[in-house]
Amino acid sequence: VPFRELQKVFDNQQASVVIPYAEYMDLLKKYLEQQHANGTSPDAVLNETSYAAVVEQDVARITATLKLNVLKQEGWASIPLSFGPAAIGAITPDDGTVLLKGAGQGRYELLVRGSGERTISLELLANVQTSPDSKSFAIECPPAGICHLTATVPEADQDITVAPLQVRLPLEQPAAEGSTAARFSLGAVERFHVKWNSRAGTKPVMDLLTSADNQSKVHITPGLIETESVISYEVLRGELREVAVLVPADAGIIDVLSSNGRNVTWNVQPSGETHQIIRAELLSPVSDRFTITVRTERKTESDIISLLGRDGGGKLQGVHADGVVRESGRLTLSLDPTLTTVIQTQSGVRQVDTGAAAKGNSVQAQQAWEFSGTTGQLVVQVKPIEPRLLVEQDQRLVFSDDELRLTSQLTYTIERAGVFQLQIQFPESLTIDTVRADGMRESTTDRENGIITLSLAKKETGKLVIDVTAHQAFDANAENLETELPTLTPLNVERDTGTVSVFAPRFLDVSTVDEKLAGLFPAQGGRIRAVGLAPQVAAWNYTRRPIAAFVRTSPRPAQIAASVATTANVEPEIIKVNSVVTFDIQNAGIDTFRIAVPESVASDVRFEAASASHTIQQRTKGDAVDGWVTWTLVLPSEVTGQVRISVDWEQKPTAGDSAAEDTAGADNAAADATTDTNASEATAEDQSFELHPPRVLPPFDDAQADRRKVTLTQVRGEMRVLRDESLSVTTASSDDL
Repeated sequence: VPFRELQKVFDNQQASVVIPYAEYMDLLKKYLEQQHANGTSPDAVLNETSYAAVVEQDVARITATLKLNVLKQEGWASIPLSFGPAAIGAITPDDGTVLLKGAGQGRYELLVRGSGERTISLELLANVQTSPDSKSFAIECPPAGICHLTATVPEADQDITVAPLQVRLPLEQPAAEGSTAARFSLGAVERFHVKWNSRAGTKPVMDLLTSADNQSKVHITPGLIETESVISYEVLRGELREVAVLVPADAGIIDVLSSNGRNVTWNVQPSGETHQIIRAELLSPVSDRFTITVRTERKTESDIISLLGRDGGGKLQGVHADGVVRESGRLTLSLDPTLTTVIQTQSGVRQVDTGAAAKGNSVQAQQAWEFSGTTGQLVVQVKPIEPRLLVEQDQRLVFSDDELRLTSQLTYTIERAGVFQLQIQFPESLTIDTVRADGMRESTTDRENGIITLSLAKKETGKLVIDVTAHQAFDANAENLETELPTLTPLNVERDTGTVSVFAPRFLDVSTVDEKLAGLFPAQGGRIRAVGLAPQVAAWNYTRRPIAAFVRTSPRPAQIAASVATTANVEPEIIKVNSVVTFDIQNAGIDTFRIAVPESVASDVRFEAASASHTIQQRTKGDAVDGWVTWTLVLPSEVTGQVRISVDWEQKPTAGDSAAEDTAGADNAAADATTDTNASEATAEDQSFELHPPRVLPPFDDAQADRRKVTLTQVRGEMRVLRDESLSVTTASSDDL
């Protein structure tokens, strides 16, 4: 801007000014400080303040009366207030037109609704500071045009002074007996300091002046409180010949020791129902420092324990030095490993870092507090430590023909405290088979409530593995059967995570009912596993309860195709028959086969597995029906693919001519063979025989048809006849060949 045009810029109200950022922040800070000045507000004017202070032991109770004129016509008027370290205990009136809002450390915001003149009272509490020659307290206050202060101390013949002081005023009424009062006019001040001491001199009249540092260690076990207090006295003036220590009335004194080698004699005197006094007399006076150790113990049946100060009835709860001008100290609290604490009341004390409190001690403290005299109060609640149980569970559900089997492995992680008992909930449909765990004494199953209770031989912590097997009924032949997957739920645990895996044989179609899936998500990265011949068909993970999974099942029929290769080896006196039956099994596995042979050879027939990977576990002979006997062959397990079974028997030819007969069934071929034999020296009589290959039947008869759906798709075969060189053979076949 040219210099000649500068005046125009100043006259323009819309002009802008650019200043450095640091200067802008400084201006903003000054503006905010003016806005939050103590007692300053554009909404109201503070006309007059009066303070009535009454000292009670180490606390000054101050009643502050504020007279102000509210200028704001509508809404709430806001007046910032600050009383420094003093605490506000109450505010009147309490009709809802006056509110007090905290604004930070020692700062408040007074909200008043309604214009005009208002009178507001506040109850303040301030600590009394004690020095060798006087006592005092100080508070901050909002400045007002008129400010009066009335101070009352509980000692007679005291000299009370206040700073800053404008005018000392006469009392409106004399002070009570045994106390001293004074009244002052302070003017517009932001802080005042009240100090008093004896009129006889600048120092209290005493031959001995000492201070004490009290380091108390409290150890709590179930039903017992053990305390060791190390009290270090510092002689400020005179000689120390005797010390007095206050202990609770119900405490038992274990020992009183002098840690610096000085001999002491001590005795205990009860002082009413509030406390006991230990008086220890030194054999030689001390003029510098002296340390005494007091060990006590208290029995307690309540879980609420007071550790410091006095309770509401005036009973002493801690160990404190008596007859000293100042006592400060620290209390460190340690607990039995099975216990924990919750702070109920904490006043007049300050919690400090446990590491700093326990420095140099052999036992690490759990909690620590600093205190001064008996004015503080510390009340804790002692509780047994609750164990923290984390469970990771692997649940496997396997479908079979007639049941659904559950195998669950629960890995417990037991922290904080040990347990003697664990509980697991199971659904009503489930039948518990076995429960196993290391260190288990016994297990009980409550079917009515569906709870398994494990009792352990000892209190267990760390890792504990529990294996549970169970089953429930299932119909593999039912179409579109909807089944809820049963799972185990560990009780009283903080976290339960795990995996649910489903396995089903190939003869069963399994699909998930997605709309009823709850709390589960597909397992990631897991490899496909199988339980026996049942491959894995589904797997889920879960991280929280409840969970639910429903599946829909339908039977998948097995398909069997069979081929029969029969060889008849004709010898002069016997015919050896060998048939190899090859089963081709698709879709689902089976373990049962049925083969029918002629009744005449049923007792001599032999069945062997022609496949190296298969064995016949059971052979069962049936009754003869229409000249045929059915044999049922059972393998050790269900199989798919090809299974080859060898069928062998011997039969003798019959004398005379015989015509071929058609004896084959609809699906099996039969053949008749007539043998003519010429001996070298004489002509023998002609012999004949009928050759019937084995018949392949469906695996299950009518009585077992509901077990499994199996379709026999086709049966085909071939026959061949081999003869000895000395024989000639002629054959005749049926129409099916």
